[in-house]
Amino acid sequence: MKAIVISGKETIDLKDLPTPEKKSGEVIFSPKYIGICGSDLHYLADGSVGQSVIREPLIPGHEISGVLDELVTIDGKTIPAGTNITVHPATFGDKQDQLAERPEIWPNGRYLGSAQYMPHTQGGMVEKMAIRPDQIRIVPNNLSLKSAALAEPLAVGLHA
Repeated sequence: MKAIVISGKETIDLKDLPTPEKKSGEVIFSPKYIGICGSDLHYLADGSVGQSVIREPLIPGHEISGVLDELVTIDGKTIPAGTNITVHPATFGDKQDQLAERPEIWPNGRYLGSAQYMPHTQGGMVEKMAIRPDQIRIVPNNLSLKSAALAEPLAVGLHA
């Protein structure tokens, strides 16, 4: 499969990589649109974002929309292959009871397309990607996949 890979400061390539193998419980989808975030630009221009330094090849991209390649059941509801989705890019970290309503700031959280930890958390600038069902957000029929790729930056703005 094709993937965009940033290997360090000012080093970006289109590479052929193995198709991802899904872990237990994951599903495969095909990204169609990817936003280019400020963090992606910093990884390319500087090789880092703050203290997150590229130490291994990084696939950028956390503003993603695409199509499910297989059916998945979430909360008893079957979502068929071919469904348009966007992806919640976070894996929340270690639960903090005093911050139960703020999982986005729990320690050790991970985000797609991030060099914060080793191994890096690979992003969505790929032809195929494995994700957890809890990351899936179904795109309404009246919203294009192109616009749906902007769901994550819109959510950040609304959250702020």
